[in-house]
Amino acid sequence: MELPQMKKFTKSLMAVAFVAASGAAVAEETSFDATISLLQPITLNTVQDLSFAPQAVGENIDVVTGAEDTRAAVFSATGEANAAAQASVVESSIEMVTGAGATTGERITVDTFTYGGSLASDGSTAFDAAGELNNMRVGGTAHVEADDVQGDFVGTATFRLVYQ
Repeated sequence: MELPQMKKFTKSLMAVAFVAASGAAVAEETSFDATISLLQPITLNTVQDLSFAPQAVGENIDVVTGAEDTRAAVFSATGEANAAAQASVVESSIEMVTGAGATTGERITVDTFTYGGSLASDGSTAFDAAGELNNMRVGGTAHVEADDVQGDFVGTATFRLVYQ
C-alpha cells in the first residue's frame, strides 16, 4: 500500500477499534409481552322490530321512525361487565317488498338508520356492571313512492354489536 492509503486505512481501523473498545453498541435488543383478554360472548336479542306508520298509496313521502319513537327497533344484550361496545346496522339501506317484489311499486327503500336509547348517536355504548345492555334503539327512513302498490311491505336488516 502507498503511504497516504496506509494512513487512511490506519485511521479507519483505529476508529473501529475505538468504538469496540468504548463499549458503544451498534444494535440493541429488548423483549416485549403479547397479551389477550378473552371476553364473555355477546348474546343479542331483538325485543321489537322497526315499523313505520301506515301511509295512503299514491304519495311520495319519506316516513321517519326516530330511534326514540315507539315504532323503533329495540334490542337487548348480555356480555362482559363494564365492557365498551359498538352497535351498527350492517347495511346502509334495505328494501322492503310486498308480493314478489318484482316491480319498483313492490319495493320500498329504508335507509338513514339512527341510534338512541342506550346507544349514543354514533352507536357507541357499554355493558353495565352486571353485563347487561338494554334499550338499544334503531330508527330509520322509509322512502314511499307514489307508484308503490297497496300491501304489507317487509324487509330484513342486520343489527351488529361488537366489543370495542
